[in-house]
Amino acid sequence: MKRLLAIGSIAISTFCVATAMADEFTFDVGASYGRTQLDYASSEVFQDSPSLSEGTRNTVSGSDTDVLTLFGSWYFTGLSDENGPRAQAAFADRASELTGIYRREETTSFFSTLSTVPELPSGEGVFDSSDNAYALRGRFVGRSSGWFVEAGVSESQSDGIRGDVSTWSLGVGKYLLDTTALTIAAGRIDEQFLDTDVYALGFTHLGSLGQSWQWAFDLAYEYQRPDSDFSDDASNWGTSLALYPTRDFEFGLAYADNERRVLSAAGSSVEAFASWFVTPKIEVSARYRVDDFDQVFPGASGIGIDSTATAEQDGFSLSLNVRF
Repeated sequence: MKRLLAIGSIAISTFCVATAMADEFTFDVGASYGRTQLDYASSEVFQDSPSLSEGTRNTVSGSDTDVLTLFGSWYFTGLSDENGPRAQAAFADRASELTGIYRREETTSFFSTLSTVPELPSGEGVFDSSDNAYALRGRFVGRSSGWFVEAGVSESQSDGIRGDVSTWSLGVGKYLLDTTALTIAAGRIDEQFLDTDVYALGFTHLGSLGQSWQWAFDLAYEYQRPDSDFSDDASNWGTSLALYPTRDFEFGLAYADNERRVLSAAGSSVEAFASWFVTPKIEVSARYRVDDFDQVFPGASGIGIDSTATAEQDGFSLSLNVRF
């Protein structure tokens, strides 16, 4: 899943927590560690194939990925936390920022295949891969007018199957109310074998519940259009709800529904998150996410191959932010 509204952060929406500061601050630096586990299983039945004997092939595979992320933001017009929860200070204060991110991934993958088709032998293996990613994003806000511009670029270098990936995005938005904003964005994902145009729409609202509680709601829609006749267009959407019993504590849930660009397979994810400002300058946070993807690829006419596959993935991350 590649979300345009998070392109600048290389999909660290998984692992970077919304920025927040106390009083008046200029910088925010942090680090995050995460681990993701993927389990994949597929089954193929070969019947009446013109080139392969009849039989079955079953594959079990998976991967374990460790992710280290370093990130820093410069609020060049300053940032105050006077207008709401500390975790939502950048949004509530209409702060302009420039953010840089580095991410390192180390992945160990395995597979085991059992086949009764003579032309497709059984086998197993284990291999390692790594990924280095860099991103730069900016948000420039007119505090009085409420208009803002967002831009981001990223570059990912991998020695695995995915190869190198580069992205860019550009968006414009408007604060419709004091703490309600709408964003429209466009961008592009350049991969080793496929380039994709991306268009996105985002909505954010921060409100109050009773005397002390506050809440934040996000809704995002993304449309992906690959430059290929062999890959389908994809519509992705996601939403999240966060609650703030105090200015220092945040917890919530996020849900996303995503179409893959290979045929018509779809998947969903649920993420729980929480953060706590131990002091006005120090924030600790945690996230846990579960992805569930179901893929069914019926054999094409005349080929004689029926294939089904399922994939499940879960992961967690722990982060530490320091503001000064």
